[in-house]
Amino acid sequence: MRYKVKVAGKEYDVEIKEERGNVFIVEVAGKVLEVEVPSEVGVSEVKPEEVKKRPTVVAGKVVTAPSPGKVIEIKVRPGDVVKETDVVAVLESMKMSIEVYAGYSGRVKEILVKPGDFVDLGQPILTLE
Repeated sequence: MRYKVKVAGKEYDVEIKEERGNVFIVEVAGKVLEVEVPSEVGVSEVKPEEVKKRPTVVAGKVVTAPSPGKVIEIKVRPGDVVKETDVVAVLESMKMSIEVYAGYSGRVKEILVKPGDFVDLGQPILTLE
């Protein structure tokens, strides 16, 4: 799994290579590192078949959560025009900030979550038209 992670204002591409309990083997900036996550954080793997099916939005394009986590910030409002590379929201997962990119160009139609909400992997965050 690949993630974009922001630490102290700097963004990194992180790939999780292997998981052994609370120890993760990750690749960051070409370096392979072993990262131990304290057990009280409660890290667990979510298998695709365990993800609850959510209602699909019929009209427009849907921007979904790339990871389970807490919504920290919504960076757009209904009516805003975005490009596919624009950051539209920020989530926090395992004490890391995860930027959510629009993925599509369009106009923000509806925001489906608010700061403080917890979202599941693949949960709709907003729609574009």
